[in-house]
Amino acid sequence: MKVADLTIDDFKVLIKKAVKEELEEILAVDEDLDLREEIIRELKGSMASKKRLSGEKLAKELGLKW
Repeated sequence: MKVADLTIDDFKVLIKKAVKEELEEILAVDEDLDLREEIIRELKGSMASKKRLSGEKLAKELGLKW
């Protein structure tokens, strides 16, 4: 299946799944370490938020060339 064949909703599900898997992998590396409450709150707030940045805008904010 090609990305071009996906509906917008299917594409969003695919991206959410990929991000979730990456976060789980990143966070699993430090399983024995505790996250500060501040970080936990920020992550939960970010995941619950409907606000999203485009790749272009995020790259600009991080000073990267897109």
